[in-house]
Amino acid sequence: MSSQRDSTDARPKADAEPRALTRATGLIFQVVGVVLTLGGCCFWSFSGIAQSKQPIEAARTIVDVWRAGGAEPIWAMGGVCVTFVGGLALAACGLGLQAERPRAGRIATIVAAAGAIFWLACGAWTLAAEFAWGRCLLAALMALLWCVCFVLGLVSADELRRCPPPDDLGVAPPDLRLDRVTDREMPSDLREPPRADR
Repeated sequence: MSSQRDSTDARPKADAEPRALTRATGLIFQVVGVVLTLGGCCFWSFSGIAQSKQPIEAARTIVDVWRAGGAEPIWAMGGVCVTFVGGLALAACGLGLQAERPRAGRIATIVAAAGAIFWLACGAWTLAAEFAWGRCLLAALMALLWCVCFVLGLVSADELRRCPPPDDLGVAPPDLRLDRVTDREMPSDLREPPRADR
């Protein structure tokens, strides 16, 4: 008797959402993407404070300044671009995941993998060439964030592959009349007045 009850409780409910994790991941990606994009705009504007001072006293041209800086400004500029563009791409993938688009999971995985690879490479370079605790910690945190997004993207892509959305998802039926839907769903004080030609 108890084994029958346990097997009944273990069965998934019929009304369970098959792609709930995908939609939740979409929301997470949108929030993380917006935060990364704003961080790329605002936080990285002060990245010069976190860098070591460059010997540019004898520099006369921008090329001299660039050569005197070495690889550190290049990695900082890469961080700006990856954070800003990657955040925008992650937010866009989040919209696609919430809409249950089948390709959104694969694209989100690629975007997150690219971000994780960059920050792992940046952390490895910081450890090997220009060790600094702040830069190492920042690279480790960003790599961890992108790796978590990568795992969520993989799981969402797998969920969309196992439980694909219906083919007519997001497609309006051919007999849909927007004027009737608007009149029925809008409150009476917000409805459009009846036209004379009706």
